[in-house]
Amino acid sequence: MKDITRKQSREALLTLLGFTFAYLANFARVRFSGLRLTECLLMLLLATGTPALADNPLQLNDFARMIPLTLSGRGALHELPLPAEVYARSERSDLGDLAVFNGAGEIVPFTLLRPISAKATLVQQELPLFPLSGAALRQPGSVALLLRTDQHGSVVNLNTAAGTAQEATITGYIVDASGLDQAIAGFDIALAPGSKSYMGTLRVETSDDLQQWRQQASGALAALSAGERQLSRDRIEFPAVKSRYFRLTLGPEPGAPRLASVTARLETPQMTAQRESVSYRIVPVKGKSGEYLVRSSGHMPVDRLRLVFPDENSLASVTLLSRPDDKCPWIERGSGTFYRLRRDSGVVESSALEIAPTSDRQWLIRVHQPSGGLGGNLPQLEVGWQPHRLIFAARGEAPFRLAYGSARTGQVSLGDSTIAAGLESWEKQQIKPLPAQAGGSLESGGRQALRPRIADATWRKVLLCGTLLLGVLLLARMAWRLLQEMRSAG
Repeated sequence: MKDITRKQSREALLTLLGFTFAYLANFARVRFSGLRLTECLLMLLLATGTPALADNPLQLNDFARMIPLTLSGRGALHELPLPAEVYARSERSDLGDLAVFNGAGEIVPFTLLRPISAKATLVQQELPLFPLSGAALRQPGSVALLLRTDQHGSVVNLNTAAGTAQEATITGYIVDASGLDQAIAGFDIALAPGSKSYMGTLRVETSDDLQQWRQQASGALAALSAGERQLSRDRIEFPAVKSRYFRLTLGPEPGAPRLASVTARLETPQMTAQRESVSYRIVPVKGKSGEYLVRSSGHMPVDRLRLVFPDENSLASVTLLSRPDDKCPWIERGSGTFYRLRRDSGVVESSALEIAPTSDRQWLIRVHQPSGGLGGNLPQLEVGWQPHRLIFAARGEAPFRLAYGSARTGQVSLGDSTIAAGLESWEKQQIKPLPAQAGGSLESGGRQALRPRIADATWRKVLLCGTLLLGVLLLARMAWRLLQEMRSAG
């Protein structure tokens, strides 16, 4: 059936073209100027088809800005963390409007590797914990004083009864990490059941021989309660270090809780990767008490959130939600208690809340107790993320430039997925990406590159449809004139 239809279509088209050219030949003998010439040219365009328009490849000026890239060697592949500037200036949430150019102005193969969630890669291990005790104290015993006078003078007898021994005070703990081959990047602390409210400082020291100790880190340790509200900080993080022993000291010692267990946060490749953060001012939502809005400056893969208070002794329990734009519903990302509290001569601040990575730009903060609010000086929302890995092939000559921000790339990303697919096998062959360094941001195409441009393929479709429409109108006019001439001749 399809073959018959195609055959009939071809025959009808040939008949129409034959009739058209016969008509043109007939009128060419009488008059071949003005409108007749236009009709002939249009018919010739129909007969020969639409001229092909070559697709213009993207150039550096098709992108608003660019960043020069400096290579560290002559390797095939190079990589760098995606600069924060790219997230802020990219026009697409999937970062599809960026490309890497070489010195000849050609786009080289590149790919973006997504950051992996810290929660998904977290490796933990509980370690042996040994308490350190100070000198044992004793309760004073009873005292008996006897004063007697005889012929030799005064005699004093002092009788004392033995006191009772008190439990030795725990002054610190030794954590045995001698069985680990990995570096440690922090500890999660579990307090003994029934511990009283406490807020103090946890000091971490390292040693390989239990004699020479080196200061590693210090941070807040808190376990407070007020009615049904709980406030706890039971984690300390620090630059990854490999050591056989760790000494943990709590201060102030009076009232310090006992530690039930210590779990080490082992170093992973994701922990050593570069991290970025930026803080934003929050704005109250009109008509909704206890709700605040934040709009981020780009499509960063945010995986950590924290409220930063300007005033001391501030505390708030909140829920954080996000969405990509005004048309989408809010999605809950996590809840937590954030604070900034004074302790003696120091200030204790809450740690960041870890969430699954999201590139949403709108954030909503809901305070659990709106009556208390966030105070007169509103806090800022600090968002943190681990940048994408930009990996590109150093094809051609330098300089290499990362271009970004464009309305002319269409809907398809310019990245090459084959690099990500083959990276693991190439690394086994010792083909590993070398580090590259990003320079300062420079203007390329400017605002002009952010204006949408009609693609060449669209222009071809418009021209073809317009030509066909003109052809139909022309044929209708020719048929009408032919009809009029036949009536006049009759």
